[in-house]
Amino acid sequence: MKLLNKIKYYVLGIICTMTATGCEEFLDQRISHSSKVASSLSDLQALLDAENFINLGGYPFLLEVGTDDYQMDHNSLGNLTAFDQSTYKFIWTDLYPPVYLGVWVNSYKPISISNIVMESLEKMGQTESAAGRNIRGQALFHRAFGHFMLAQVFCLPYDKDGTNAGLGIPLRHSSDANINSQRSTIKETYDDILKDMNEAVVLLNETNGYLSRPNTASAYAALSRIYLAMELYDESERAATACLARQNTLIDLNTIDLGANYPYNAMNVETIFFACGSGSSLLSPSRGSVVSTELYNLFEPGDLRLQSYFRSEGDNGYSFKGNYMGFGSGTIFSGLTTSEVLLNRAECYARGRESAKARADLNRLLINRIDKASFKPVDEDDTDVLLKLILDERRKELINRSIRWLDLRRLNKDERFKKTIVRTLVDQGVSKEYKLLPNSESYVFKIPKDVIDITGMHQN
Repeated sequence: MKLLNKIKYYVLGIICTMTATGCEEFLDQRISHSSKVASSLSDLQALLDAENFINLGGYPFLLEVGTDDYQMDHNSLGNLTAFDQSTYKFIWTDLYPPVYLGVWVNSYKPISISNIVMESLEKMGQTESAAGRNIRGQALFHRAFGHFMLAQVFCLPYDKDGTNAGLGIPLRHSSDANINSQRSTIKETYDDILKDMNEAVVLLNETNGYLSRPNTASAYAALSRIYLAMELYDESERAATACLARQNTLIDLNTIDLGANYPYNAMNVETIFFACGSGSSLLSPSRGSVVSTELYNLFEPGDLRLQSYFRSEGDNGYSFKGNYMGFGSGTIFSGLTTSEVLLNRAECYARGRESAKARADLNRLLINRIDKASFKPVDEDDTDVLLKLILDERRKELINRSIRWLDLRRLNKDERFKKTIVRTLVDQGVSKEYKLLPNSESYVFKIPKDVIDITGMHQN
């Protein structure tokens, strides 16, 4: 990863301003400031290379905290904030503690920087140069990906058979903070995301030097995720195939140190685009968070992820150590990987009744995940059974990668796969259950009250 000390002084000035005054004030000052200092394409690339604001922490932790992948006991939960406690019980509140306000502000930073870059390109007259097209492609990718990830937590799921007239998210196309933030519809949100990402596919370079910079494969991988969330499976399959034609390497777990504290290196060979979301106390092993018993029990003997993903916490169960960030479990990998894209395509093949292709993709993943001595390829021909196997594999493989929440939202529409999530807390021998029902309005989080007060936009 490129280091921030390689970024030019003017970028650091903008970032410092952003940090000190908050996103809204940064945007207020942006127009007069950046137009004076951004004078070359290398300046604009430096803006897009500010990983601390583009790649690191710019995606909402809420993508993980509502899932069925972790659990806490009553005593551990009682040591957390009121916000964390209510969130664990599926009671969403708009009163976010200051430490969590970044769930909105930080998520819009990559979008804001992208708008700065695209406006500056226009002023320079560089939108049609080869380098300018690639820079615009990167900016469009970040804007589309940022809007998409926000839509997964702050608006209802896309309905492929509906009007999608409900509340979407504010779509930011300008760096001018004086333009009011009003919420689009869900349809407008997804139309905009797809427009940006499909343009990015055309403009981006095939390679861009660093995994923190998007390239053509990254854009196709993102499109595959987006289309899957929209239940547009033919489109998701085509995007996945285009991505895998460019990047398809998998880690063979038979060849790595499974017992290492963090077996997966950052920017490993499966990484297509490197990014992470902010952390949450609810997901921290040091605060008592462990992998849900139900999830752990899905793994069978011989599955090497039992060693590469999990660390024993004694009687408390197992914590997750298989973070694709390459370090501690406090962060959430939000980027794109070959294993995700391969599973996207396998699912799409199964839904399209192409059992041989679905099996081939599933077995290609599993042969790299199961002990060679015990691996037996899946030979299932019934596509309904195969689809269930692939969906189970998605849950096992894509832990802590900002995917499970997206899958729950779309699969809840299918009677075969919808699920009620139950969290049980035992206090002095008394057990109490908290439930998240399929297709509940609780699959949409509250926007922070501070944001509502400033903008006047409608609350969920």
